[in-house]
Amino acid sequence: MIDLYDYVFNSEEDIPEKVVDETGAVLTPCHPGTCEGNGKHPDYEICCDECNWFLGCFPEFCDPNYCPPENPN
Repeated sequence: MIDLYDYVFNSEEDIPEKVVDETGAVLTPCHPGTCEGNGKHPDYEICCDECNWFLGCFPEFCDPNYCPPENPN
């Protein structure tokens, strides 16, 4: 079984701070709250499935020690 946490966060390829996708949305891998491709910005559609680093935005799928916050807001 692949360790997704290791695959995403210990990859030989550095995770960039910002990436501009083909629609012009500024993607911020591992920081979904500021990512224009997160589906919450009216000017851009959700781009997660097209992002090479999307798993970094979903630690619950990567880190076996992840514990969701009591208050997600």
